[in-house]
Amino acid sequence: MATWRPEDEVPLFHALHRVAERHLGSFVDQRHGFGDADALRSLLADAGLGEVRVRTLTRTVRFDDPGVFARLNATALVGMSPASRQMDDAQRAKTVDAIVGDSAEALSPYVADGRLAFEIATNLATGRG
Repeated sequence: MATWRPEDEVPLFHALHRVAERHLGSFVDQRHGFGDADALRSLLADAGLGEVRVRTLTRTVRFDDPGVFARLNATALVGMSPASRQMDDAQRAKTVDAIVGDSAEALSPYVADGRLAFEIATNLATGRG
Protein backbone atom coordinates (compact mmCIF):
# COMPACT_ATOMS: atom_id res chain seq x y z
CA MET A 1 0.00 0.00 0.00
CA ALA A 2 1.27 3.48 -0.80
CA THR A 3 0.18 6.68 0.94
CA TRP A 4 1.32 10.26 0.72
CA ARG A 5 3.50 11.61 3.52
CA PRO A 6 2.21 14.52 5.67
CA GLU A 7 1.31 17.70 3.83
CA ASP A 8 3.91 19.78 5.63
CA GLU A 9 6.63 17.53 4.14
CA VAL A 10 5.56 18.51 0.60
CA PRO A 11 6.11 22.27 0.42
CA LEU A 12 4.15 22.71 -2.83
CA PHE A 13 1.04 20.98 -1.50
CA HIS A 14 1.35 22.88 1.77
CA ALA A 15 1.48 26.22 -0.10
CA LEU A 16 -1.43 25.28 -2.38
CA HIS A 17 -3.51 24.23 0.61
CA ARG A 18 -2.99 27.67 2.16
CA VAL A 19 -4.17 29.26 -1.09
CA ALA A 20 -7.33 27.14 -1.02
CA GLU A 21 -8.00 27.96 2.63
CA ARG A 22 -8.22 31.64 1.75
CA HIS A 23 -11.29 30.75 -0.32
CA LEU A 24 -12.72 27.84 1.67
CA GLY A 25 -11.73 28.31 5.29
CA SER A 26 -9.77 25.76 7.29
CA PHE A 27 -10.06 22.07 6.38
CA VAL A 28 -7.95 18.90 6.32
CA ASP A 29 -6.41 17.61 3.09
CA GLN A 30 -7.44 13.98 3.40
CA ARG A 31 -4.95 12.85 0.76
CA HIS A 32 -2.30 13.05 3.48
CA GLY A 33 -4.43 11.24 6.09
CA PHE A 34 -2.12 8.21 6.37
CA GLY A 35 1.11 10.21 6.24
CA ASP A 36 2.42 9.13 9.63
CA ALA A 37 4.48 5.97 8.97
CA ASP A 38 4.22 4.69 12.55
CA ALA A 39 0.44 5.13 12.65
CA LEU A 40 0.12 3.38 9.28
CA ARG A 41 2.29 0.49 10.50
CA SER A 42 0.12 0.12 13.63
CA LEU A 43 -3.11 0.31 11.63
CA LEU A 44 -2.01 -2.49 9.31
CA ALA A 45 -0.72 -4.64 12.18
CA ASP A 46 -3.98 -4.11 14.09
CA ALA A 47 -5.85 -5.22 10.95
CA GLY A 48 -4.06 -8.57 11.16
CA LEU A 49 -1.12 -8.16 8.83
CA GLY A 50 2.19 -9.54 10.01
CA GLU A 51 5.73 -8.48 9.17
CA VAL A 52 4.53 -4.93 8.41
CA ARG A 53 7.25 -2.72 6.97
CA VAL A 54 6.90 0.91 5.97
CA ARG A 55 9.52 2.62 3.83
CA THR A 56 9.59 6.23 2.68
CA LEU A 57 10.23 6.82 -1.01
CA THR A 58 10.74 10.22 -2.59
CA ARG A 59 10.26 10.89 -6.29
CA THR A 60 10.14 13.90 -8.55
CA VAL A 61 6.74 14.37 -10.15
CA ARG A 62 6.58 16.22 -13.46
CA PHE A 63 3.69 17.85 -15.32
CA ASP A 64 4.03 19.30 -18.79
CA ASP A 65 1.21 21.75 -18.07
CA PRO A 66 1.28 23.41 -14.61
CA GLY A 67 -2.20 24.80 -15.23
CA VAL A 68 -3.70 21.33 -15.55
CA PHE A 69 -2.05 20.30 -12.29
CA ALA A 70 -3.31 23.46 -10.57
CA ARG A 71 -6.88 22.78 -11.74
CA LEU A 72 -6.80 19.11 -10.70
CA ASN A 73 -5.42 20.03 -7.29
CA ALA A 74 -7.89 22.88 -6.76
CA THR A 75 -10.80 20.63 -7.74
CA ALA A 76 -9.67 18.00 -5.23
CA LEU A 77 -9.30 20.58 -2.45
CA VAL A 78 -12.69 22.17 -3.13
CA GLY A 79 -14.31 18.73 -3.18
CA MET A 80 -13.00 17.75 0.24
CA SER A 81 -13.70 21.06 1.97
CA PRO A 82 -16.79 21.37 4.19
CA ALA A 83 -17.53 24.75 2.54
CA SER A 84 -18.18 23.05 -0.80
CA ARG A 85 -21.23 21.28 0.63
CA GLN A 86 -22.99 24.65 0.72
CA MET A 87 -22.14 25.49 -2.92
CA ASP A 88 -23.97 24.72 -6.13
CA ASP A 89 -22.04 23.58 -9.21
CA ALA A 90 -21.56 27.12 -10.52
CA GLN A 91 -20.16 28.33 -7.18
CA ARG A 92 -17.80 25.35 -7.00
CA ALA A 93 -16.53 26.04 -10.52
CA LYS A 94 -16.02 29.72 -9.71
CA THR A 95 -14.14 28.80 -6.53
CA VAL A 96 -11.91 26.34 -8.40
CA ASP A 97 -11.15 29.05 -10.98
CA ALA A 98 -10.26 31.52 -8.22
CA ILE A 99 -7.96 29.02 -6.47
CA VAL A 100 -6.25 28.14 -9.77
CA GLY A 101 -5.66 31.83 -10.45
CA ASP A 102 -4.27 32.43 -6.98
CA SER A 103 -2.02 29.34 -7.17
CA ALA A 104 0.37 30.80 -9.75
CA GLU A 105 2.68 32.33 -7.14
CA ALA A 106 2.89 29.07 -5.15
CA LEU A 107 3.63 27.10 -8.33
CA SER A 108 6.24 29.48 -9.75
CA PRO A 109 9.29 28.15 -7.81
CA TYR A 110 8.58 24.69 -9.23
CA VAL A 111 8.12 25.73 -12.88
CA ALA A 112 10.99 25.78 -15.36
CA ASP A 113 10.70 25.95 -19.14
CA GLY A 114 6.92 25.87 -18.79
CA ARG A 115 6.93 22.54 -16.93
CA LEU A 116 6.16 21.75 -13.30
CA ALA A 117 8.45 19.50 -11.23
CA PHE A 118 8.37 18.85 -7.49
CA GLU A 119 9.29 16.14 -5.03
CA ILE A 120 6.71 14.13 -3.17
CA ALA A 121 7.33 11.49 -0.54
CA THR A 122 5.30 8.32 -0.12
CA ASN A 123 4.96 5.68 2.56
CA LEU A 124 5.23 2.25 0.97
CA ALA A 125 3.79 -0.32 3.35
CA THR A 126 4.02 -4.07 2.94
CA GLY A 127 2.84 -6.92 5.14
CA ARG A 128 1.68 -10.51 5.13
CA GLY A 129 -1.84 -11.70 5.80
